[in-house]
Amino acid sequence: MKGLGRKTSLLLVLAVIATALTGAAYSLWYEDVAVNAQVATGNLDVTFSRFQCLENEDIDFAGQNFDDGYLYGAKEVGSFTSSPNPADNLTLTITNAYPGYAVDCKIDVQNIGNVPIHIEREYFDFDLDNDGQFDDLHIECVANDGFQQPDCYNVNFLTDPWTSTANPAPIYVRWVNGLGCQLHTGVRNAGDLFIGVRQPAAENTTYRVRMTIQANQWNESGYSGCYTPKQTPVVPVTHP
Repeated sequence: MKGLGRKTSLLLVLAVIATALTGAAYSLWYEDVAVNAQVATGNLDVTFSRFQCLENEDIDFAGQNFDDGYLYGAKEVGSFTSSPNPADNLTLTITNAYPGYAVDCKIDVQNIGNVPIHIEREYFDFDLDNDGQFDDLHIECVANDGFQQPDCYNVNFLTDPWTSTANPAPIYVRWVNGLGCQLHTGVRNAGDLFIGVRQPAAENTTYRVRMTIQANQWNESGYSGCYTPKQTPVVPVTHP
């Protein structure tokens, strides 16, 4: 009986070991590995980085050509002030103006973001009735295919100089800049803003002009390069 008991005990032990081994065969050890994607967008940021103006009052150049038919004057009558820069909004204030007075401003548009941009749209809105609303005249700069300078002025200075009353516009505004040009980070594009008072201007009257520049990311533009629209007539990509 003792030998039978030992055999039975041994069989029970073997059965337990076999059961344990069988259970181990059905166990699963595992580990998950994952891929995490992180996307950080850049920023589109444009500013005016230069705002330097000259007026056409200088006795040393009296009678000489200033620009666009305006001459230098020998008197110091008119004056102007300009806001500091860089800034997203610039203000040019002209006082004591009179027909024949003009200011020529050099303005740089600079990309201070990290996404390349195109200068997409440039336009003027005028307040000529002194009601505070820029709704009296809208002028948009347009670059035609092959035209190397945006046609952007409200009065044709070749046919309507400041002395002419045939055109009733009280002020003359001209803007020249790199419409459609691509600017990378830190790159500037020089512009030229000219404002002159014309013969039809009234006394004791304030005229206001607002210039707006829209910049788009480089791959969402109606231009392929400076003054080169993707199709003619040009269709700028406007805000949604």
